[in-house]
Amino acid sequence: MKALVYHGLDTTMEPIEIPTSFDICQPIVTTGGHIANVSLHGSPVQLNLDIPWEQNITLTTCLADPVTTPMLLKTGTSGKLQAK
Repeated sequence: MKALVYHGLDTTMEPIEIPTSFDICQPIVTTGGHIANVSLHGSPVQLNLDIPWEQNITLTTCLADPVTTPMLLKTGTSGKLQAK
């Protein structure tokens, strides 16, 4: 799969357990950005190591928390964060 390359997002989050969404997160994060993978994948995903190395990307992983994940999503869409 050839991904479209966009640059500019400081943080991307993959919360929906679909490998394609993780594939999208990688090329759209900016240099020095962060990818948060908070889902439990039932199938393998591909980590393109050339992207984190070339762009100094931080990747964190954790299992989705049924309490804090909805709160995080609500906060992210509430307008309280100055996301640009």
